[in-house]
Amino acid sequence: NLPSVFPAPDLRKTESFFADIIAHFFSGDPFDNLTASAELILLLRQLANWTGEDPGIHTKAQRFIESGIGNNLTAQDIADACNVSVSWLYKLFRDTLNTTPGEYLQRCRLSAAKELLASTALPLSEIALRCGFNSQSYFSDCFRRAFGIPPREFRKNSVYPL
Repeated sequence: NLPSVFPAPDLRKTESFFADIIAHFFSGDPFDNLTASAELILLLRQLANWTGEDPGIHTKAQRFIESGIGNNLTAQDIADACNVSVSWLYKLFRDTLNTTPGEYLQRCRLSAAKELLASTALPLSEIALRCGFNSQSYFSDCFRRAFGIPPREFRKNSVYPL
């Protein structure tokens, strides 16, 4: 397997190239050494043509975060789900969204909380837990900092079914 710090555009294809190259180099056949050299050149060409902007990883990370807002996600969890290193994940988020994975997760949690406040009568403590906040007070502080209004006041100004 490739190390997770290797940001390959097509991980399966790249791993297959590496496996073939290793098998050919260690076969002992001179023709296989030539084949391995050719495959190494193809691999290097593939990597050289890659711009580093892989919307697949970016989209996968966003979906993973959005589907796990109620969980205690870490940057390592997100990186593992995308088969990249944590440092590569941070670079990807910084370059594409101008934020960090943690800040993006926080925005998703607050957005989900906003929806629940506007559309349900759930207690604030339940909304906080469902959206991945450890406590109602921390949730309220984050919500107020993000939107300039406490969650209770936001709810008063919103219409929700009883």
